[in-house]
Amino acid sequence: MVTLANENPTKPSICLTIEDHSDQCGCDACEASRKAYNGVDSAATIKFMNKVNRKVQAKLLEQAGGVEENKRKLNILFFAYTKMEKPPVVKDEVTGKGKPIDDSVICDPEVGVYIAPIYAAYNQSFYHDSNTSAKNIIEGWGALSNKLYMWLYETNYSHYLFPLNSYDTMIETYRFCKANNAEYMMNEGQYNQGNVTHFGKLKEYFNARAEFNVNDNYADIVDDFFRNYFAEAAEPMRRYFDELNVWMRELQENYPDDVKGYCYEQINKEQYWPKRMLEGWLDCIDEAYKSIEKYKGAEQSKYEALQKHILAESIFPRFALLELYSGNYDNEALYSTRVAFKDDIESLGFDWLVEADPFTGLKQYTFSELFKQWGIS
Repeated sequence: MVTLANENPTKPSICLTIEDHSDQCGCDACEASRKAYNGVDSAATIKFMNKVNRKVQAKLLEQAGGVEENKRKLNILFFAYTKMEKPPVVKDEVTGKGKPIDDSVICDPEVGVYIAPIYAAYNQSFYHDSNTSAKNIIEGWGALSNKLYMWLYETNYSHYLFPLNSYDTMIETYRFCKANNAEYMMNEGQYNQGNVTHFGKLKEYFNARAEFNVNDNYADIVDDFFRNYFAEAAEPMRRYFDELNVWMRELQENYPDDVKGYCYEQINKEQYWPKRMLEGWLDCIDEAYKSIEKYKGAEQSKYEALQKHILAESIFPRFALLELYSGNYDNEALYSTRVAFKDDIESLGFDWLVEADPFTGLKQYTFSELFKQWGIS
């Protein structure tokens, strides 16, 4: 770690993370640690990280000739993720918040916690009752470390082309994290993906704005995005977005056991996406195309940029129709529609449909594999 730090002199931190699995050691020592710390796995990790940190800091001090003022500042982070997510805290009867079970699980000043609340409901902010568990976890870690880093989620990893309705909750979640002394936030989007649909670019814009001000106004951000990203096409595209947002709220009300804002949600079902509604959103897309026709030829580069923005937003409803209602096409129409979809996917740079789906075991499923299945590769 010291060698790595010396090779990267401007880096402020080193992070030790864990793989995407839930395996944990079951030896007697680890079981004893769990028993002593309310069943959580993270207590042993904190102790280990503190020991590592003290050795690293001593080496850095040695390199600085023993002069503390000249010592390289370096933080060491570890992942609070899956079975490591819960902190070793107990409820303080006075404040009602978490406090360390004992002093040995308080992080050294240079040891930070990278919290990844993967089981949170991202269609609600962390202030909401549905996220009490995530809220308690973050507040609990705040009692153990003065350096909180957040790894958040903004997409559905089981179904990249279906939306996760976190549009109007992202900024509130950032406010919560900031209020709990988070000094770094990363909102994970789609892996190895050259483009996004269902207004994923709006989420990227939220991230950019919140980087400077977590108290920014949601309505102002959305207005600014549509006005600039779609220009004359803003009105029909905003209508499509507003309807999608309202419909996603309807789904979570009508199907509370299925639509929870979880980032591995089985939302690719016909019952959730009426055919006429999807076709109505494509009517908005057609209206948007017509609104930018005046730029074609006259301001060709602007036209092409706007056309590409609109085309990307057509991908979700087109895919939903092809996946959920393929039986409504005759063979010739289905083939030609799939070919047109394939051409647009490739021109826009989409790569993946699925990163991982714990419900089906499907992993890293690409469009090229889908197109082979469709017989149009």
